[in-house]
Amino acid sequence: MIATAPRSAGVAPAGFLILAISFLLVARSSLVPEQLAYSTPLIVSGMLLVGVLLYHRQFATRWELLFPIALTLILTISTGVYGNTFDTIKVFGIGLAWVLAMWYGLALDDRQIRLVIQALLIMVVVEFVIIFLETVAGVPWVRSTIAADTSGTYVVRPNTILGDWINRGQGTVGYPIPLGNFFIVGLGLALFFPGLLRRTRVIVGALALAGAVLTGTRTTLFAGAILVLVGAVVRFRRNLLTWIVAVILAVGLAVFFVGYLGQSDSSGDVSFTHRAGSLASAFDLQARGLLPVLFGSGYNVQVDRLASAGYFFSGSTAAADNTYVSILLSAGIVGMGVWVAAVIAVLVRGATWTRTVIIGFAAYLVAYDGLWWHLLAAVFWFMLGVGMKRAIYADDGRSMVEPALVPRASTIRTTTRGERNE
Repeated sequence: MIATAPRSAGVAPAGFLILAISFLLVARSSLVPEQLAYSTPLIVSGMLLVGVLLYHRQFATRWELLFPIALTLILTISTGVYGNTFDTIKVFGIGLAWVLAMWYGLALDDRQIRLVIQALLIMVVVEFVIIFLETVAGVPWVRSTIAADTSGTYVVRPNTILGDWINRGQGTVGYPIPLGNFFIVGLGLALFFPGLLRRTRVIVGALALAGAVLTGTRTTLFAGAILVLVGAVVRFRRNLLTWIVAVILAVGLAVFFVGYLGQSDSSGDVSFTHRAGSLASAFDLQARGLLPVLFGSGYNVQVDRLASAGYFFSGSTAAADNTYVSILLSAGIVGMGVWVAAVIAVLVRGATWTRTVIIGFAAYLVAYDGLWWHLLAAVFWFMLGVGMKRAIYADDGRSMVEPALVPRASTIRTTTRGERNE
């Protein structure tokens, strides 16, 4: 009798996730028709769902999926109560993409995850080339045909890090701030994902850092410093010198940050005053009533109603420009609790590289509504899924994935006469 083990899915499931992220990378650029951009969550969910259906044996149900499912339900119900039908359907589609992205993080094996990380690093390099041509070289056709948004508009913004002599780059992402977040993710992966060649770490890490600076987003410096500091401490925690250097750098970073905030406040920096006002207004939201405080006012409702009703001061724009405030507004205290619990689960269970990337994310999300930028949200939830599987890779690069999660090559076993078939 011949017994055959299930065939390995190979790297194909990872391909669907890479395809979805690649589409999200250009979904807000002039490379994609504006009409198609509105359907981005549904398109991405469709791509990911096809992979789940084709390779359903690998996608086992995991309790960790309750995190994005719960947050999606809270947002959908609160939007249905306080918002409109279009936003309710849209936020359900956004949440479905979150659930699927995290499911991929939970289901992919170590080889497939390595392929996804390698693809992300390649995307970082490609985005650097585009942003270099867009800003330093100032190539007109790059600005008009690649870096412009879906409406074909390209806005020249002075770089707040390097000065007015150069503009802020946005690549194919559509805006400098989320692109800076993408580069910080690339920096964390280049420095701390195990098993990469040293020259790969140096080259991709340097390009990611340079790209972050070219976005002109000051948050990249703050989040990047925290990412490197925390990653080094966790990775080399048994080294006394690491702790000494970390303390010195932490104190220096704190002094610089406090000084910077004071200068921004005294100079009336619109970027700072807007975010400070948004954060301060979050503490006045209890006036909305018990249920909205607990479960939020729904997706986009803070834009449509809260600012005009006087519950939410947002300064120069209706956006919260702070993911934590945005979640509190949209999903309430309960939704915020779900999101924070998911992050804590990764910090408790994850390997060094997953913890580091998530901490970098958490630091960066104070500057904009990151979960509503579909590219960064997909990467974020995927990384949460990977981190919750415990250490997919040990810090020395060896696979730590559970044997049951690794598809084995087909084996043939022939029974001999007289051997019992059990």
